Amino acid sequence: MALGFCALVSGRGGIVYHLTALAAVVAYCAVGLALARSRLRLSIFAFEVNPSGMMIGVMLFAPFVIGMVTAMTGGWGGGAGLLAVGYLAVVLDTSPKAPRGLRPPPPNVPPPLPQN
Repeated sequence: MALGFCALVSGRGGIVYHLTALAAVVAYCAVGLALARSRLRLSIFAFEVNPSGMMIGVMLFAPFVIGMVTAMTGGWGGGAGLLAVGYLAVVLDTSPKAPRGLRPPPPNVPPPLPQN
Protein backbone atom coordinates (compact mmCIF):
# COMPACT_ATOMS: atom_id res chain seq x y z
CA MET A 1 0.00 0.00 0.00
CA ALA A 2 2.77 2.43 0.92
CA LEU A 3 4.64 1.73 -2.31
CA GLY A 4 1.52 2.12 -4.41
CA PHE A 5 0.58 5.50 -2.98
CA CYS A 6 4.18 6.68 -3.09
CA ALA A 7 4.35 5.72 -6.77
CA LEU A 8 1.17 7.70 -7.42
CA VAL A 9 2.36 10.90 -5.77
CA SER A 10 6.01 10.78 -6.83
CA GLY A 11 5.31 10.38 -10.53
CA ARG A 12 7.94 8.23 -12.21
CA GLY A 13 9.35 6.72 -9.04
CA GLY A 14 11.85 9.16 -7.65
CA ILE A 15 14.14 8.89 -4.68
CA VAL A 16 11.25 8.84 -2.20
CA TYR A 17 9.76 5.81 -3.94
CA HIS A 18 13.06 3.95 -3.84
CA LEU A 19 13.61 4.80 -0.18
CA THR A 20 10.10 3.55 0.59
CA ALA A 21 10.84 0.30 -1.26
CA LEU A 22 14.04 -0.10 0.74
CA ALA A 23 12.13 0.59 3.98
CA ALA A 24 9.56 -2.07 3.01
CA VAL A 25 12.29 -4.67 2.52
CA VAL A 26 13.94 -3.76 5.83
CA ALA A 27 10.66 -3.72 7.77
CA TYR A 28 9.32 -7.03 6.56
CA CYS A 29 12.71 -8.74 6.92
CA ALA A 30 12.92 -7.46 10.50
CA VAL A 31 9.40 -8.70 11.29
CA GLY A 32 10.11 -12.12 9.76
CA LEU A 33 13.44 -12.51 11.52
CA ALA A 34 11.99 -11.42 14.86
CA LEU A 35 9.15 -13.93 14.52
CA ALA A 36 11.61 -16.71 13.67
CA ARG A 37 13.83 -15.71 16.61
CA SER A 38 10.91 -15.84 19.02
CA ARG A 39 9.90 -19.30 17.82
CA LEU A 40 13.48 -20.60 18.02
CA ARG A 41 13.96 -19.14 21.48
CA LEU A 42 10.78 -20.86 22.62
CA SER A 43 12.01 -24.22 21.34
CA ILE A 44 15.40 -23.83 23.05
CA PHE A 45 14.18 -22.38 26.36
CA ALA A 46 10.93 -24.27 26.97
CA PHE A 47 10.41 -22.58 30.36
CA GLU A 48 9.90 -19.12 28.83
CA VAL A 49 6.53 -17.58 28.14
CA ASN A 50 5.47 -17.84 24.52
CA PRO A 51 6.87 -14.62 23.01
CA SER A 52 5.35 -14.92 19.57
CA GLY A 53 1.94 -13.57 20.59
CA MET A 54 3.22 -10.00 20.46
CA MET A 55 4.96 -10.67 17.15
CA ILE A 56 1.75 -11.98 15.64
CA GLY A 57 0.05 -8.82 16.91
CA VAL A 58 2.68 -6.70 15.18
CA MET A 59 2.17 -8.65 11.98
CA LEU A 60 -1.61 -8.21 12.15
CA PHE A 61 -1.56 -4.49 12.95
CA ALA A 62 1.37 -3.53 10.70
CA PRO A 63 -0.77 -2.95 7.58
CA PHE A 64 -3.09 -0.66 9.54
CA VAL A 65 -0.20 1.36 10.99
CA ILE A 66 1.55 1.65 7.64
CA GLY A 67 -1.72 2.53 5.90
CA MET A 68 -2.58 5.25 8.41
CA VAL A 69 0.87 6.84 8.19
CA THR A 70 0.69 6.72 4.40
CA ALA A 71 -2.82 8.21 4.31
CA MET A 72 -2.03 10.95 6.83
CA THR A 73 1.05 12.10 4.89
CA GLY A 74 -0.62 12.00 1.49
CA GLY A 75 1.43 9.06 0.27
CA TRP A 76 4.85 10.54 1.03
CA GLY A 77 5.47 9.11 4.51
CA GLY A 78 4.83 5.40 4.03
CA GLY A 79 8.54 4.73 4.53
CA ALA A 80 8.38 6.21 8.02
CA GLY A 81 5.55 3.83 8.96
CA LEU A 82 7.49 0.91 7.52
CA LEU A 83 10.60 1.84 9.48
CA ALA A 84 8.54 2.25 12.66
CA VAL A 85 7.10 -1.26 12.29
CA GLY A 86 10.58 -2.66 11.61
CA TYR A 87 11.97 -0.92 14.69
CA LEU A 88 9.08 -2.22 16.79
CA ALA A 89 9.77 -5.76 15.60
CA VAL A 90 13.44 -5.49 16.56
CA VAL A 91 12.92 -4.08 20.06
CA LEU A 92 9.74 -5.97 20.97
CA ASP A 93 11.19 -9.44 21.46
CA THR A 94 14.19 -8.90 23.73
CA SER A 95 15.57 -11.46 26.11
CA PRO A 96 15.13 -10.68 29.81
CA LYS A 97 18.40 -9.93 31.58
CA ALA A 98 19.18 -10.84 35.18
CA PRO A 99 20.62 -8.17 37.48
CA ARG A 100 24.41 -8.04 37.54
CA GLY A 101 24.80 -9.03 41.22
CA LEU A 102 22.46 -12.03 41.06
CA ARG A 103 24.25 -15.37 41.32
CA PRO A 104 23.13 -18.26 39.10
CA PRO A 105 21.19 -21.06 40.75
CA PRO A 106 23.10 -24.22 41.66
CA PRO A 107 22.98 -26.96 39.03
CA ASN A 108 20.32 -29.58 39.52
CA VAL A 109 22.50 -32.63 38.96
CA PRO A 110 21.78 -36.02 40.56
CA PRO A 111 24.44 -37.50 42.85
CA PRO A 112 26.87 -39.98 41.32
CA LEU A 113 26.01 -43.65 41.39
CA PRO A 114 27.73 -45.76 44.08
CA GLN A 115 30.73 -47.71 42.86
CA ASN A 116 30.86 -51.44 43.76
